[in-house]
Amino acid sequence: MKPRNRPGFSGLGGKALRLSALSRAGLRVPPFTVVRHGDLDRASWRAKCVSAGLAVPLIARSCARGEDDSVASFAGAFLSVKVASWEDLPKAVDDVRGSISSPGVAEYARALSVPVPTEMDVIVQSFVEADLYGAYLFDGSRESVSATVEFDGATSGGGTPVPLGDSAPAVLAACRAAAAATVPAGFPCDVEWAYRAGEAFILQSRPFARSSRR
Repeated sequence: MKPRNRPGFSGLGGKALRLSALSRAGLRVPPFTVVRHGDLDRASWRAKCVSAGLAVPLIARSCARGEDDSVASFAGAFLSVKVASWEDLPKAVDDVRGSISSPGVAEYARALSVPVPTEMDVIVQSFVEADLYGAYLFDGSRESVSATVEFDGATSGGGTPVPLGDSAPAVLAACRAAAAATVPAGFPCDVEWAYRAGEAFILQSRPFARSSRR
């Protein structure tokens, strides 16, 4: 399923479009907004976040065109930055934008024979302080779920593995619904989630690329 644009989202990368699709599907998605690559009015970024319902702490994530598609995920190649205060927001956005020029991005693109993205939008999202973080993977026939109590700053799938425990029903139901809302039925996918006080949050969902740096 290809996520549809919503007003103001024209031309965005797939990560933001899929977050929009997840929200429309009624899943628990932390509030987010997008700082476009051409938006240099740093003083306006906080107001943009507040108007979207965001509160600190935040997470600033990459949203490049060509990222997180079925050919190349660029997972782990771009920065994600946790933002503890509003004063830290401009530097976090700049750091995520700057990661588009990192040697690792060029190496990844060269290995897969795909273009290096040239424009970097930045998703700014409320950070979920959760009991568990994890990743759900579906390879087209089998599903697996990993969980950790740690957030490693880049993805929710790192850290020391722990059992899902009582969170399993809510996490699996939310991840399956996220996959249904963002990728064609039966298509391999990768969903990042968080779990807190009996509720599963979806942080992102993407097609499972043929190569990943997770």
